[in-house]
Amino acid sequence: AVAASVRHAWRGYRDHAWPADELAPVTRRGIAWLDVGLTIVDALDTLLMVGLDDEAREARDWLASPAMRFDADRNANVFESTIRVLGGLVAAHNLGGDTESGHLLAKALDLAEKLVPAFKTKTGIPIMDVNFRTGDPHQPKWTQKSSLSEAGTLVLEWEALEEALRRAENFTENFEETGRDGIETNGEGNEDSEEVNEGSEECHEEVEYEYGFCPDGGGLMEFPVARAKDDDGNEIIPEKPALTSSNLAALRGRRYAREIADGARRAFNAVKHAVFEPHHDGLVPSQVSCETAQFDRRSAITLGARGDSYYEYLLKHWIHSGRPAGGEAAYLQAMDGVLMHLLHR
Repeated sequence: AVAASVRHAWRGYRDHAWPADELAPVTRRGIAWLDVGLTIVDALDTLLMVGLDDEAREARDWLASPAMRFDADRNANVFESTIRVLGGLVAAHNLGGDTESGHLLAKALDLAEKLVPAFKTKTGIPIMDVNFRTGDPHQPKWTQKSSLSEAGTLVLEWEALEEALRRAENFTENFEETGRDGIETNGEGNEDSEEVNEGSEECHEEVEYEYGFCPDGGGLMEFPVARAKDDDGNEIIPEKPALTSSNLAALRGRRYAREIADGARRAFNAVKHAVFEPHHDGLVPSQVSCETAQFDRRSAITLGARGDSYYEYLLKHWIHSGRPAGGEAAYLQAMDGVLMHLLHR
């Protein structure tokens, strides 16, 4: 019965809206939102789980083809793109629904690299939207605050992507290129010190930028990242992000950040412990600043939109992390707040 219901819904979309993002059931027409075949990627893991192999193969083939790309002039919400598209692609890969070459995982990395600029804030809490074509992160016109969900409901999908990429990591190639200490080598495992030092100095002089709001209004702009200083007053040069490569054919010849989930982790950690603040009593306001991680105490406290999945991910992230001792405390604290303040007979 479940498989039959899924097949009925899939055929409705397939017959009337393919490959649009969504189906309008009354008019039986496709609706464009991100121009990425959203329903196709959203449905693939479900098709795989209920055993609709022919439908899953059709969905996979479209997603693996050049038809799915992230270059439309669309303002993609980081939260929705993460939980639906990034999560859907990685889930299908992990369920064995990818091509042998790993095209779905490659598409997930394509999307991740489009969204990464949104995390370049002081706290890691992402700017809400990114334009696929220009790569420009920006807040929507109706708010300059991020939501609790957008800060706390990204880490699972990004860490799942990072883990999937690491399972296919090309350790041999990475060792030959970086050596044991992560220093660029001549490809034979021997350091070419002159070239390395020159290259390193050049890289260290690059100025990093992060996004913030103009003090006098006017929206977002880029600011140089303020570097920490040692006891002698010298700037501490941050290490360059480690790059890696993959054994999968769809990623052959491509270098990408090994810690691809770093931004999502920073965002989650920026809001994870807010449930322990005494004045929150286990519940957190639903709007937060991406610059300061300070909550707007005038915003709603809710298990509805813009807040719900934060509480859900407190539990799921603990489980996904291997259930470390004490890691469940944030979720339990939040549920105490729910029982005291949000549930009524």
